[in-house]
Parts: sequence; C-alpha cells; structure tokens
Amino acid sequence: MKAMMRAVLAGAAFTLTTSFAAQAADTTAAAVAMVDKGVVFLQKNGKDALIAAINGKNPEFVNETTYLTMRALDGTQLAHPTNPKLVGKNMVVLPDADGKLFRKDIIDQAQKGRQGLGRLPL
Repeated sequence: MKAMMRAVLAGAAFTLTTSFAAQAADTTAAAVAMVDKGVVFLQKNGKDALIAAINGKNPEFVNETTYLTMRALDGTQLAHPTNPKLVGKNMVVLPDADGKLFRKDIIDQAQKGRQGLGRLPL
C-alpha cells in the first residue's frame, strides 16, 4: 500500500516546465522532492490531513513552478491546489490537448507499483 500511495503521489506531482533543459532537470528534482515530502506527511498525518494540506495550498506542496495533486485509484481527484473545481471529479477518460490520457497513465503506473511524474507543458 505504501508503494502504491507513493506511486500515486509521484504521478500526481505535476510540474510546469520550461524549454531550458537545465531548468527542466531542476524542476523534476523539485517535483520528486515535493512528492517525497508528501509521502512523509501522509505517513505521519494520514490521508485526510494531506488532502487538506494540498487543498489549503500548503507551501510544502505548491510553489511557483510545481504542485502536488492527489487522486484516488479510480481517478477521482481528491486534492488540487490550483483548481479546486476539479476536486471530486473523475476526469480519467478526458485526454489532454495532445490526446493523451495522462491521468489514466498515472493510475496505471500506480496500480503496477511503478513511480513516475506527470508533466503539463506550459
């Protein structure tokens, strides 16, 4: 369960990237660090507290380039610091602008126990 939650959180750490490779590497490292903070927070305080912290825009989980979101394995958005209208909605079957079902990909990775990052280009 711990590995699956880490994978879900890892998949839910969306980072806004720039076109510069060095900045992208820094941003990826920041996203991974944020996910790690989320895992520690979850283990210490529980799921409901993490959801509240993310939705409350706790600076540990949202900054100018990166933010953590959280969704259930069925695709229901549990926490989203920048778009609260998404909380409670299941948009797993909706593609992004490029036609990719990135939410489904994230959930599939989590169910297989794999980690990964979801990225939204600027």
